[in-house]
Amino acid sequence: MSFELRPARREELAFVMQMYNDARSFDGCAWDDDYPNGDILNDDFLSGRLYVFVSKNKIIGAISVLFGENLEEFECWKIQPARSVEFARVVVSKEYVGQGYGTKMVFETLQLLKQMEYDSARILV
Repeated sequence: MSFELRPARREELAFVMQMYNDARSFDGCAWDDDYPNGDILNDDFLSGRLYVFVSKNKIIGAISVLFGENLEEFECWKIQPARSVEFARVVVSKEYVGQGYGTKMVFETLQLLKQMEYDSARILV
């Protein structure tokens, strides 16, 4: 099966939000009714930070790449290279959970960031 990681399209936002909502029911999910929400999703989209992982025109997952964001309140992230990014809000469609697609999406994201010449990536999941 071939995969593509690409920027999300406006018409895909409702499906990404549904994936967020579905993920809240998974054991261990730290998300609540307030996070992530429609405002965060829309901001990620408008800022060009929201990517979808697609195979055969079907969305398998989504990931937000936060260019230039800082999470300095986390002690372990205070030291960072000059060109670093972080990604968060990693989600996989409920029909694909547990099949390794989240891992594939993360690796595809790391390859994209390498092509964009970032020095490091921090992952918040």
